[in-house]
Amino acid sequence: MFDVFIVAVSVTLPIFAWILMGVILKSLTLISERWVGLLSKLVFYVSLPALMFFSVIRKPISEVFDFWLTAICIAVTLVVYFCSFLWSRKANFSPADSAVIQQGALRGNLGIIGISLCFNAYGSEVLVKASVLMALLTIAYNLLSVYAFVSELSDGRLSKKVLLASIAKNPLIVAVAAGLPLALVGVEAPAAILTVVDNFVAVTLPLALVSIGASLSFRAVVKDVTRLSQVALLKLICAPVLGVLACLLLGYRGADLGVVFLLLASPTATASFIMAKAYSGNHLLAANIVVYTTLSSLLSISVGVFLLTFFKLM
Repeated sequence: MFDVFIVAVSVTLPIFAWILMGVILKSLTLISERWVGLLSKLVFYVSLPALMFFSVIRKPISEVFDFWLTAICIAVTLVVYFCSFLWSRKANFSPADSAVIQQGALRGNLGIIGISLCFNAYGSEVLVKASVLMALLTIAYNLLSVYAFVSELSDGRLSKKVLLASIAKNPLIVAVAAGLPLALVGVEAPAAILTVVDNFVAVTLPLALVSIGASLSFRAVVKDVTRLSQVALLKLICAPVLGVLACLLLGYRGADLGVVFLLLASPTATASFIMAKAYSGNHLLAANIVVYTTLSSLLSISVGVFLLTFFKLM
């Protein structure tokens, strides 16, 4: 039992230790908002796209794309979105709150926390499959998020231009789209380049986690705990549980099941705050959802990893 606990902690504790370091450094005024912003841009526009591009051409595409794993993750995302939509309607939230809640329940922080958890659990080899799965999920997140804001905050007509622009401007999606043609014709990256990329990502991902911790704000969270807890229930419990059950039914075990769990169990992405502000949603609520789910995921992911390891499933 203790050995299982050590395995669970070894996966989650390093991730959240970096986040805690960010909180502490920010409270000591050793890092500034400008530093956090610049680092976030470095990771989002350089580090993660490089990781995803080279992950796609690391191995033949037939070895890394799994139709059923992708179908499971997208189906779970759709179910969570639908549940959040029904809850918003039943609770009679304002359109600005409803759109933010729907996005907060479905949009996970795959690019930093999700991929870091996968790397910590299984090493660089699993990043190939995780990166492709993450890119496809990111497309689904963008589609559903834009639809939620447009349908809630306008007359309900979905702008194809806005939707396509959102996808085309996402550097993670662009990186995968650039790598896929090369992977399809059998181009593989030299080992020396892959080593450089892996080292670069290994340095920048922890710094990105520090920036997440530095950007968290706790003051307003206490005032809205009930609603935030309900969003966290959908994001941190319902999504990964549904994903794991679907994987078990289809016979998945080991790293495949673990990757699905870790990606779906990731807390709400900080990008949800940016999108909420851009679409005139309740961006303060969006920020609170990010803070609350990030902190809550320390417990939920640790418990999940412990249980899956104890029953020898991941």
